[in-house]
Amino acid sequence: SKATWISTSPDGKFVYVSRRTDNEISIFSRDPATSLLTPASPATFTVNTVLRTVISPDNLHLYAINSNNSI
Repeated sequence: SKATWISTSPDGKFVYVSRRTDNEISIFSRDPATSLLTPASPATFTVNTVLRTVISPDNLHLYAINSNNSI
């Protein structure tokens, strides 16, 4: 399915892809030299009707906003 939202961690080491139709967020580690993405472990989270993700500036928290505008 298509990505609903893509977020990159402030340090550029991780990419988070939300897919509303699949109710999940996929996580990839990113090689800074090549930008190659590798699925992280765990690679996905299930989140009901996720629309958008936001990473805290300190890289410690990932916030997911669903279609009800809940966090």
